[in-house]
Amino acid sequence: MVFSDNQSAIHLTNDDAYNSKTKHISVKYYYVRDTVAAEEIDVRKVHTLENLADMLIKPLLIAKFEHCLDLVSIYSI
Repeated sequence: MVFSDNQSAIHLTNDDAYNSKTKHISVKYYYVRDTVAAEEIDVRKVHTLENLADMLIKPLLIAKFEHCLDLVSIYSI
């Protein structure tokens, strides 16, 4: 299972639509679509409030960072 907070990316991996607006990124998702179609992976939406990757890639307020730590079961002693 692969989680993403980008709704557009999820739609591109699940939809075979090819048009002038998506042709520049369709190649990037070509291999992902194949694995989704073969049911090897499942791409799902993760809500922004529950996205654990945020604590590794974004500057966060202390409260959001502590929430992410709670989600991964890291507690201060």
